[in-house]
Amino acid sequence: RRTAPYPSLTTFDAPNREVCTLRRNQSNTPLQALVTLNDPVFLEAAQGLARRMTTGPGTSAEKAARGFRLCLTRPPTAQETSRLIALHDETLAFFKQSPDQATALATNPIGAAPAGADLPDLAAWTSVANVLLNLDETLMKR
Repeated sequence: RRTAPYPSLTTFDAPNREVCTLRRNQSNTPLQALVTLNDPVFLEAAQGLARRMTTGPGTSAEKAARGFRLCLTRPPTAQETSRLIALHDETLAFFKQSPDQATALATNPIGAAPAGADLPDLAAWTSVANVLLNLDETLMKR
């Protein structure tokens, strides 16, 4: 098991654990985007980020800015905020029509939603969080 690396780490060019590495190579491939969009680990991370984004009161813009700052350590521009809010609103409309899919996205695999949580809204924020975690700026230090 120690010699077989986690597949996602291989996709992100992580060194094997047999030797010490002082510096990692940086690469960016389409396969990495597929991993961040489909790997259960990244989905669970998006669910956790969405829960942090929606903790406490706030407008959609404040929640989007909170998630953006958590991922990128900078405030979003007005255009970035408007795009994230538009994505949230679009996915919220979809999840209101499909409550079973909203429940699945908001709770599987991380676990039950916080008490009193609006599952379609939490699922929509999970979609936004997944986009934030998939940004090139989130994944690559430049």
